[in-house]
Amino acid sequence: MVRKTGKKTGKVRNVETDKVKLTFQGILYKSALEVFCAQELVRNGLPVHYEEVSYTLQEGFTCPVVSWEAKEKKVKGEKVKTYLPVSGKVLPMKYTPDFTGPGWVVECKGMVTAEFSMRYKLLKAQLSQQKTPPTLFMPRNREQVSLTVQAIIQLTNNP
Repeated sequence: MVRKTGKKTGKVRNVETDKVKLTFQGILYKSALEVFCAQELVRNGLPVHYEEVSYTLQEGFTCPVVSWEAKEKKVKGEKVKTYLPVSGKVLPMKYTPDFTGPGWVVECKGMVTAEFSMRYKLLKAQLSQQKTPPTLFMPRNREQVSLTVQAIIQLTNNP
């Protein structure tokens, strides 16, 4: 039995049990809201494509600018924090929404962070450049998931 202490609450929880609760039709989801969304999609005969599509928000590039950054590197198996000048290749920034279907994208988000807000705006900008952009949904609770599924049904019935 694996136990993990919650950072903020100090509560001990059973990680293995949590995984069982977040599994639906053999897929391990990252939140209970995602599980509920998958269940609602299935219940209404809609496809469940979980984290199958990724969008590139910013292409990778080579950066000639020298930037001093904090990095962790392994020295003799130990993680050591360093502060070094770096330059060179910058990896692409990608975004993988929770669910995608023909003409729609769903991102279940209980708690919105500053990082997510920025990525979501970049996703909107990237999608808006498509010839036929999908309809984007961001339900934040079960009621909004139900409304999202009903809207998707309307979209698929009246393209």
